[in-house]
Amino acid sequence: MSFLVLNIILIFFLLGFSFHVDKFFEKRNDAFINSILILIVATILQVIVLLMPYYENIKFWLLLGMLQLIMRSMFVIFISFYCMQFPLFKKRQVVFFFKIILIICTVFIIFSKTTGIIVSENTGVLYSSQSISENLSFTWLQAYDFILYYGLPCLAILVSLVNPYNTRTKLDRQKMLINISGLVIFAGLIFFFTVASQFAPMFNSLYSFPCAVLLLILYKAVTVNILYDLKYILQQVFQVILVYVVPGIVGGLAVAACLPLRDSSLVLFILSLIAVVVLLLAFSHVMVKFFSRRSNTFNSSYEKQLENDLAELDYSAGPEEVTAKLNAIFSNNIGTTGIHIMMNYGVDFETVYCSSDFAVHIPADNPVFDSLLNINRTIVFKNQLDTQHVLYNIKDRMRKIFEDTHSEVCILLVEGRRLLGLILLNQKRLGNVYTTYDYSVFTKLYSYFFLIGYYMHSVANESVVGTVNREIKMSDQIIHSIQENMDFIKNPKVDVGYLMVPAHNIGGEFIDFIRLTDERHIFVLGAMNGKGITASMSMVILKSIIRTFLSETKDFKELIQKVNAFIRFNLPKGTFFSGVFALMDFKENVMYYINCGVPALLLYTQAYNNVIEIQGEGRVLGFAKNIEKLVKVKKIKLNPGDIVFACTEGLIDSLSLRGEMFGKDRIQKSIMENLTYASDKLAQFTYQNLLAFTSKELEADITVLVLKYLSR
Repeated sequence: MSFLVLNIILIFFLLGFSFHVDKFFEKRNDAFINSILILIVATILQVIVLLMPYYENIKFWLLLGMLQLIMRSMFVIFISFYCMQFPLFKKRQVVFFFKIILIICTVFIIFSKTTGIIVSENTGVLYSSQSISENLSFTWLQAYDFILYYGLPCLAILVSLVNPYNTRTKLDRQKMLINISGLVIFAGLIFFFTVASQFAPMFNSLYSFPCAVLLLILYKAVTVNILYDLKYILQQVFQVILVYVVPGIVGGLAVAACLPLRDSSLVLFILSLIAVVVLLLAFSHVMVKFFSRRSNTFNSSYEKQLENDLAELDYSAGPEEVTAKLNAIFSNNIGTTGIHIMMNYGVDFETVYCSSDFAVHIPADNPVFDSLLNINRTIVFKNQLDTQHVLYNIKDRMRKIFEDTHSEVCILLVEGRRLLGLILLNQKRLGNVYTTYDYSVFTKLYSYFFLIGYYMHSVANESVVGTVNREIKMSDQIIHSIQENMDFIKNPKVDVGYLMVPAHNIGGEFIDFIRLTDERHIFVLGAMNGKGITASMSMVILKSIIRTFLSETKDFKELIQKVNAFIRFNLPKGTFFSGVFALMDFKENVMYYINCGVPALLLYTQAYNNVIEIQGEGRVLGFAKNIEKLVKVKKIKLNPGDIVFACTEGLIDSLSLRGEMFGKDRIQKSIMENLTYASDKLAQFTYQNLLAFTSKELEADITVLVLKYLSR
């Protein structure tokens, strides 16, 4: 009964495996999938044959047994030719002809030479067959088994060794060796089961298991994308032995030892089996954890570490240190042999950093880049050019770029429709190829690459990074010029004033005015978390994307949702924005606004001669995936003499030498004391009050916006 259960378990495993394989292959691999299906049918027939002792229709069971032998033979034939044709699997008439001949011979031998079948615990699944001749003790089925299980695998190994496509690269040779090892292990397991059946006859009902092991090994050959050194191979061999082989052998011996209990106490027999299974599973789990801790190759666990390393890049250290650190990050996490960064300065892409001191110029007007932008593709692998149809029209031009730059990966740094530059990655160590996992990680972390590119483009506008140390000293001027690039409100109904004072030359706080029509303007005030150039770069990117979204979004609340999603999924992990978005409608004399975590939004009304808070509750952008239900559009009517005052937390939270907070009360008092002054003066006086209050150097960025409504 236990052998029957093992075959049933194998059937379910193979069914699940077939679905997994069908989803994995980008191009349907019929030869491999058909082999799995054939093995499933063969195992099902084996299960039915094992039920023979419960029935008496011997002829029917003989027919099923012969069909089972044919299906198993077809599996070995199909999988052997699969190994011979690997890795191209081109349809050839000669291959098809030989398959048909072998299948016909198999059917002839089995149907004409098989004379009977017996199934019992004493004999296992025993087929009787005619002798080849009177002088030979070999039967037809014994000869058939020898050719099928040993002859065909040996032929497949020989053909694989002479197949030129198996030796094109180191990775191809490794795949070939995995296939060959699979065939050797298959033949070895068949021999083991044959010998074992001399002591436990029912072992000859488990021939589907060596076939399943062969399938798993061949699947590994298809999916492997890294080269393994000798240490790794030995580790994997020991892992297979300790995780699978040893528990399997011990489990088999334990089941055999427990068999006498089945007749005396069925409950004790079942409990013994459960105990054995639990202990063996626990042992396997411990071994898996043991080997996983000692893995010495690059694997699919590097995403989190890569993201952490990129997030910790110190852009204030200077371009030489940044690029050297970046090269080390890629090398340590992915195994790249080098990187190449190129920037677009109008005519050509010029090298600003190359780990191998290799410089090349690429025309910026190369049509391949327009094609990639049209299909919204910012990451391209060299090994994708022949497998992805979306790259078919540009594969030759793209391959030339890879060859000219000695690279395997091209990351386009795109701002809207503007291509800032390229990050090119060289091949991996040992010749390993870039995988779908690498592509997924690069896509998720694209915002970090863009940040690096924007930094290089801003501070490294010379052909060699080492000559631009003076540019880093001017980066605050670059950021300030970007901050000042806005559509100032020029409407007679309002007087607008503001100031932005970074604590450390440059920061992540900003104000932006965006003109929609003569009567409608949007203003944004807020801060990106963090300090220094990293926060400034995030600010620059956000300013740009807000204007991009406004060109396609008419709904005010939808704009906030899009900005939130962009921060959440495109800027470095942990980035968030706190501030306020407001829409000024001068025709209706109203201000619509959405609080996105602004610390202070105050309104002075001349009618009540008082300053009140109007921000209410707000949500910072970048934390929640969907912020639709968390933000609300609010509206206030504006009358002559009203003043809107907004600021970031630096103004409120700054401390005096005594540790006292400046607070909102002092802001309200400053507004009341300076009502008669223009907006920019009111902002300046409030800032001077802060300096007098703190009596020390500022530790936080200060941003203030004042709008005085003059008339209706």
